[in-house]
Amino acid sequence: MLQTWQGGCDSTVTTALTVFSAYLQALELHLCEGETYLLGNHEYGQTGIFSDTLQATRGCDSIVQLTLTVSVLDASLSTVSPICFGDENGSLTVTQAMGGIEPYIFSINVTAYFSPNTLFPNLPGGAHILWVEDGEGCRKALPFSLDEPLELQLSLPEILQIELGDSVQLSPEINFFPDSITWSPVEGLDCADCLEPVARPLETTTYHLWVQDENGCPAVGQIQIIVRKERKIYAPNVFSPNGDGSNDGFTMFADGSVKVIRSLRIFNRWGGQVFEGGYLTPNEPSQGWDGMHQGKPVNPGVFVWFAEVEFVDGKVEVFKGDLTVVR
Repeated sequence: MLQTWQGGCDSTVTTALTVFSAYLQALELHLCEGETYLLGNHEYGQTGIFSDTLQATRGCDSIVQLTLTVSVLDASLSTVSPICFGDENGSLTVTQAMGGIEPYIFSINVTAYFSPNTLFPNLPGGAHILWVEDGEGCRKALPFSLDEPLELQLSLPEILQIELGDSVQLSPEINFFPDSITWSPVEGLDCADCLEPVARPLETTTYHLWVQDENGCPAVGQIQIIVRKERKIYAPNVFSPNGDGSNDGFTMFADGSVKVIRSLRIFNRWGGQVFEGGYLTPNEPSQGWDGMHQGKPVNPGVFVWFAEVEFVDGKVEVFKGDLTVVR
C-alpha cells in the first residue's frame, strides 16, 4: 500500500490480513419428555433440527446445528378385570411400547422393580400405574384401571324363633340376580335350591345359604331357627253331647306340634271304659267321643281320660285329665 506524506514523499506500508471462516458445530442430543435444552437464547424441548448463530471468542460467527430427539413414551395396553369383588386375578399386558429408544422395561405401581416382562397378573380392581422406561433412562407413568366387580351382598336375620310344628319363610335380601342357590342342611325345608324356602325344622337348626351370580361369584349367609318345644295341648274339662251342634264331641286340641293322637281312652268313675279311639287327628271333635256308650248316651257325671300323643319330632307323651259330661 502506497501513502504520501506531507513533505510529498512516498511511504510504503505492508499489512498482513487473516480472514477466519464461520465456525459450524453439530450437536445431537436425546432428551426425556419434559426436559429442555438451552441453545443461545432459545430453549428447545421437542424433537427436531434447530440452528442458532453465536459469537465466538474472536468475534466471528459460530453456527450451532442441534439435532434433538425427545422420548415421548407411550404403550398399548390390554387389561382383564377381576371376576369377583375382592379378587386379585386381574391382569395387564403391554402389547406395544413406543415413543422412546429400545429396549423398554416396565414396572407396576412402583419404580423400584423394572423388568422386560410385559405381563402383570394377580392385580386387584381399581386404579393402577404402569411405569415405562426406555433405553436412555426416560420414564413415563401411564395410569390405567381395572373394573371393580359388584360387591355381592346377602342379608339374613341371625336368629328366628318358632314353636314346634310351626313354619317360617326364609327371605334373604340380595343385591344381584342369583344363578345358583343352595341351602344346607335340607331337612325341614320345602326346597333347597330356591331363594325363599319355607322352613319347618323339628330341632333348633342353623341353615347355611350359598348363592352365586352368573360369574360364579359367591355370597354366603346363615340363620339359626330356634325351635321352642312347649308341647301345647288342651282338652276341655266339660262337654255337652246334646246334639245342638255345639261342644258335642270330646277330643284333644293342639298346635302344629302334634302329629297324631295315638290313642284316647275314657273311663267312668267305676273304671269302666266307655270310649277308645286310635290315631285321631287333633282339633277334630267329630273323631273323638260323642258321649255315647254301647249305643246309648251316658249319664251326666265325671269321667277320666288318658291320651297318648305323638309329636312331629317323634316324641310320645301320655296326658290325662277329668271330663264332666252335662246334658
